[in-house]
Amino acid sequence: MQVFANGSWQDAGSQFFAVSSTGRCAVVLQAPGRAGIQARVRTDYLYGQSGDTVNASVYGSWTYVYFSN
Repeated sequence: MQVFANGSWQDAGSQFFAVSSTGRCAVVLQAPGRAGIQARVRTDYLYGQSGDTVNASVYGSWTYVYFSN
């Protein structure tokens, strides 16, 4: 995840989430009481870090999120 601050995208941390047997994963992003936050997230499969060593690393496209009231 990255947040837009000071004119550029800044890393806001990363975390691995398990994917269900149907290939889905639900994550809730919250910013209680805050508005105007611009963020972006993407999915990645990282060779050797995502649970197996069968497939090559793949990076998904960015999904942009805007927090408003």
